[in-house]
Amino acid sequence: VILEGSVQISAKSENGATIFSQDYEQGASFGELALTLNQPRAATVHCQTQCAFLTLEKRDYLRVLQDNDPEAVQEKVEFLSGVSAFSSWSPDKLYELSLCMPKVNYG
Repeated sequence: VILEGSVQISAKSENGATIFSQDYEQGASFGELALTLNQPRAATVHCQTQCAFLTLEKRDYLRVLQDNDPEAVQEKVEFLSGVSAFSSWSPDKLYELSLCMPKVNYG
């Protein structure tokens, strides 16, 4: 995720012709294809200005995707709504809480 600055992301064909080129600014993200498809990067990133990035390791990225699957989130919200400590919480607050709760399996 681009925290500060702007980048240009481009990809070239095997013969060197540019097949994709786009500018990205603060708040944009890139690199998810390499993380999800387990393939080498398909594009080159050039910083156009001084940049700062937030990065995720592959295992963390995949965990976030898994934990924030809409069905899994809804399941957590439904579970939390039945817990007496959270019974007065709004669905929006339960949703926010569910995003902070990774599923952990033991045994």
